[in-house]
Amino acid sequence: MIETTTNRRCGSAHTRHHNATAPTSSPCQPTCHRPNASQAHCTTCHRTFGGVTYFDAHRCNGWCNNPADLGLVEHGGLWTTPEGHQQREVATARLIAVRTARREVAA
Repeated sequence: MIETTTNRRCGSAHTRHHNATAPTSSPCQPTCHRPNASQAHCTTCHRTFGGVTYFDAHRCNGWCNNPADLGLVEHGGLWTTPEGHQQREVATARLIAVRTARREVAA
């Protein structure tokens, strides 16, 4: 059963992906984004977050907040702030450059 309601205590719309008799989590599907050590994956809504802080913010009283309502954006299966995505892209470009340079030195 899927319910959507507004929780006054948490202050935003929440979607509950389970009922009282169903488990609060379910096995991940092959389409789930696999988190690295600094990321967090929710086994209730199957969204992956750029950090534990964003994961914690999306959960309230057993409910999953819509990450977009919290100001987060999704890119490549990962929910984080727009600034977080920009920083990740810069870090990835640097890592690729370092790996390329190492390969050239080794060759």
